[in-house]
Amino acid sequence: CLFSNLTYLGPEAESFIFDDSVHKAYDVLMCVETHLKDDKLKNMIEKLSKSSWIAKGSANPAKIGNSESETGTSGGELIAAKNDIDSYPVHLNVLEQIQNETGEAISFAARIFRFRNFEFLAVALYLKCSVGMDETNNLRMKQVHLLQKILGLALFCAGDFNMDKEELIKSGWPQFMNCELMMPSDATTTLRDTSDRVIDYVLMSRCIVGMLKSICIDSTIPTTPHFSLAIILYSKP
Repeated sequence: CLFSNLTYLGPEAESFIFDDSVHKAYDVLMCVETHLKDDKLKNMIEKLSKSSWIAKGSANPAKIGNSESETGTSGGELIAAKNDIDSYPVHLNVLEQIQNETGEAISFAARIFRFRNFEFLAVALYLKCSVGMDETNNLRMKQVHLLQKILGLALFCAGDFNMDKEELIKSGWPQFMNCELMMPSDATTTLRDTSDRVIDYVLMSRCIVGMLKSICIDSTIPTTPHFSLAIILYSKP
């Protein structure tokens, strides 16, 4: 699985997403900050489909109205799996239920993956930058927790949490969700121009941590300012 904060899924990001080396190395793409609105997101899903990726039902459009962004948008999350990977999207009714309960649009992409003896919920999450666990980020964590509880599945959440491990633990969410934080083993930072700032990692249900083989930085993926993460799961955990 490749996890990337793309900053913007434009032509440059497309060039490596559709590169043969990425298609050969990875079975799942988890992306945040795509900044794709409805029409552009639909086109991207169709492009992925033509390249043997399935993202339909597990891609979330960017929110409109961010004056600080060049695109005027914020967020946008996507999970795409290869055709031969056993996976399916979360039912739309479930996502609508979460929106109704929280009063906010969904701020994550989600997809369910089926292994031989069990299923688990994969989530690509982005939390707001430089605000810690404020009201907005607390609500985004609540949305993920609601999804986890409604489906009754173990959680595998790769995210740009925009806070270090200690700050997220201090918020109480990992303990409340019965999860562990799994960190990239080779990283002292996940930002190219900042030292000692590991803010991209995985929140994972304790009952499935044994399926995780490794998390490390893939420096060949040219995302900026974040490094992308290569996440490897055991095929027979």
